[in-house]
Parts: sequence; C-alpha cells; structure tokens
Amino acid sequence: MTEDATGAAPQPTPPRDYRMAIPEGWHRIVLDPARLDPQIDRIVSHVTRGKDSIPRLKVQLAEAIKGQAVQAWSNGGIELYLSTQQVGDVTLSASLLTTFVPAKNGPLPTLVEHGTTLAKEGEDVAMVDLAVGPALRHRYREEPDPSAQYGNRVPITHLDYHLQLPNSDAQLMLSFSTPLEPLANQMVGLFDTVAATMQWLG
Repeated sequence: MTEDATGAAPQPTPPRDYRMAIPEGWHRIVLDPARLDPQIDRIVSHVTRGKDSIPRLKVQLAEAIKGQAVQAWSNGGIELYLSTQQVGDVTLSASLLTTFVPAKNGPLPTLVEHGTTLAKEGEDVAMVDLAVGPALRHRYREEPDPSAQYGNRVPITHLDYHLQLPNSDAQLMLSFSTPLEPLANQMVGLFDTVAATMQWLG
C-alpha cells in the first residue's frame, strides 16, 4: 500500500460493486423506482409471449412484480433477479434479492453472533467459506399467507447468505427463494452454486 501526499497510508475502501454468475433465463431488475416500469415490461413481454389473447394476465403479472420490487426497494433492496428458466414443461420459478444492510443505529451483529441467535431458535444455519470470505448461510421455509396482497399462496423455500462488506460496517444479503417445494433441494443446490460465484469489484 502506497502513502498519499501527506505521508499517511490511504484507508482501504469498501468494494464499489459485486458480481455473480446468474443462470440463463434469469432477469435482472435494478430496484430504482424511476427505472422499474420498462424493466418489468420487458419481463412481462417475455413471459407472456404468445399469450396476447389474455391481456389481463399481463396486467396482473406486472402488478405482482412491481409490488415485489417496490417492497424490496423499501427494505434496502438493490437488485432483484427473477427466473423464467424452463426445463421441459416446468418453469423453474425462483428469485434472488440482493439487499444492502447498513449499520444505522450502532454496529450490526457479526455474522457469527447473528448465526448463534438463529441457531438458538432452531434455525438451519451454518458459517460457510465463499471466495469473498466467510458467510452466514440460513435456510428456512415460509408457509402460505394468502391474506397478503402479494403474499405467497404456496410454501416458499428460502436460502439467505449474509456477507460482511469489506472495509465497512455494512453487510450484504443474498436472498434466494423458490415456490417449487418438490424441487426445493435441487433449487437450493443451484442457489448455493450461484452464491459461490460471488465476487467483490473495486
């Protein structure tokens, strides 16, 4: 590390960005409200290709995606990836939300501290080593909530990865989910593979 003009070593800075290897058939949405509509329109057009006779389907799908995106943005979401990947006649429905978690009111619990708390509650958690460093891996199942406007109607399998942002008090969370309960273990394996490709940039 070289010194600056004052003779002091420059302070290391957090990475400016990140990247992952996202499977083919996944669509990226940057969660900036000013940029949502055209991104959602492209996804809806792709998903409903050949179904122009059901215009209401497009409206409902766009509303559901926008509701999910707006809620994610309000909770610190940065990007949302939605899978429309097909294997035969099966759509591998899944999503990945990346969320920036700042240290607003004092230091955040460390990954180990957070994991210990979850483990005491009986949660499926473990510390794992990724290429970017240690991460807290948390798998859980969400039961249906049909009363919520954009709530799930089927059980949802979740896999969260909590990462410490280098040279920062903040953390980044990768939140994977899928409603494909019969394929939950296979989808979780895919999620693990995607998380393993995580890289910091800059």
